Amino acid sequence: MSLPSPNSQKLTATNFDLPSLHLLRPEIAVTLHDAEMHLSEFNDDSSQAPLLLDSVDTLAQLAKVLRLIQLEEGYELANSLSAGLQKLYDERDRPNNDMMMDVSEGIMTLARYIEFVLLKETIEPSLLLPIINQLHSDLNQPGLQLSDLTANKNSSIVIANPEQNYQPLKSLGIDPKKLVEAYRAGLSVALTAQSNQLSPKELEKLNAMQAACEMVSKRTDSLFWHAADAAVSDLAGVLPLSNLQKRALIFVEQQFNDYLPVNDSRFADLVQFASSRDSQLALQVQHKFSANTLDETQLKTMRRFLFGPDREVTSTLNQLIQQEIDLIKSASDSYARQVNLNSSTDEIDSMAQHLHDLSSVFKTLNLNEVSAALTQQIGKVKTWTQPTPNDFDDLLGTLMMAENAAINLAKSHTPGAVTLPVYNQTISLHQIETAHNTLVQESRTAIATIETALNDYLNDTDKDILHIKPVPDIMRTISGACLFLNLPRQSQLLKRGATVLQNLIEQQGRELSEHALAKIADIVMSADYYLESLETNKPAGNHAMYVGYRSLQHMLVA
Repeated sequence: MSLPSPNSQKLTATNFDLPSLHLLRPEIAVTLHDAEMHLSEFNDDSSQAPLLLDSVDTLAQLAKVLRLIQLEEGYELANSLSAGLQKLYDERDRPNNDMMMDVSEGIMTLARYIEFVLLKETIEPSLLLPIINQLHSDLNQPGLQLSDLTANKNSSIVIANPEQNYQPLKSLGIDPKKLVEAYRAGLSVALTAQSNQLSPKELEKLNAMQAACEMVSKRTDSLFWHAADAAVSDLAGVLPLSNLQKRALIFVEQQFNDYLPVNDSRFADLVQFASSRDSQLALQVQHKFSANTLDETQLKTMRRFLFGPDREVTSTLNQLIQQEIDLIKSASDSYARQVNLNSSTDEIDSMAQHLHDLSSVFKTLNLNEVSAALTQQIGKVKTWTQPTPNDFDDLLGTLMMAENAAINLAKSHTPGAVTLPVYNQTISLHQIETAHNTLVQESRTAIATIETALNDYLNDTDKDILHIKPVPDIMRTISGACLFLNLPRQSQLLKRGATVLQNLIEQQGRELSEHALAKIADIVMSADYYLESLETNKPAGNHAMYVGYRSLQHMLVA
């Protein structure tokens, strides 16, 4: 058995800026740790109350930072914690143990929520609502509703169960061909308009765009198509569009042909854009979005993850489990090497005890399948007198199962970590991860080679094409690696970029422009951004892909 990876189930789609939070994470951790220490010292000795004021200020600053990156629920909790510490200071001569416990819980919850957002690559404001309202009660402030955390038009939003809130046109019995043509005609106007002053012909194209979305929305109750309809309604009034709005409308065009998975940040961008429009359609989208929540079972799973073991604990557990497994392997090897297998039972006893300890650990972690398999091995090992090679293989197979589960547990609590799907449990995850890491490093080395080749060509006064002749093949090689590394979009981008560059190289006698090579560099570095995220366990947003796609489009129309 294996644990699911952090991203194996996309229950939500959000437009929250994960890379920014990742960069801020160390500073946030220090701020919250200091606040917890100051609270503890005050609890032990009330004369240490001035320390609370330091955290009052830093938490107030943290709240502003969290609002700046559009984590509204984090802003509310950090703000409440700052106010709570201030009240504890103001009333330091009258200790309030209940409030002290609530502030301590709030600090811990905010720290775990930051980890949760990075791990699950989503936000879920409802998880923080109980502790926010408890602190509000302590502060004699009115409680908040979930809508209060999502009503800010500048805050990030989350789409629950995005696949269930979208329907492909084929499932609606709609032929997309004519609708796509109508939508694209209006989209070309929307993307290029520099003002809202349009010609009658341009307005006609926008109306056709709206009509296409309206036709679909009338055939379905899905949030996606109703948001698309609201977003493009009377679009001339909001021109020119922001880059975010442009990307959202391009995403709609792609979904006419069901090109991409809908659990994408642009779904959230689309709903946010649609909800901000001043129209009856926008109100309908707002109502539909407000009813779009995870069910209690899904939320319960998230709460369990939020308050379960953290990254430090799971990493330590993984190390201890691997040590226990190594001890069992050593005992097994020692037993197999004995001349007279009946001469000693020390190794048998040692293996049985270590297997029992491992089984107990996995049972505690609710990994019952692994625990049961280890327990079964105890019974088998205790009956060994003249074990066969199959007996040893059976034991090693069970140990590998446990090893893989422990590795997956640790990775599931590491922000940005990627867990490749494993369908054969007789394959060692450790070996796969080693191959995975090697491939990432080799791919990034190949990208550095491409960068050198492009610079050599640009710096060569003769513009010798031999400098960059190998580049398309190198790009295709990296493209193949990206497929193995579960980066299909990056793979496709590199493959198409390689084809474009190959065509340019084959045009004899033509000097490649600096502009064209800059676009190739953008494509390659876009892929490198994601490879680096795999190497450093860093969450990667979509910005780099947008840069790569835009550069490819410029080359295709050049």
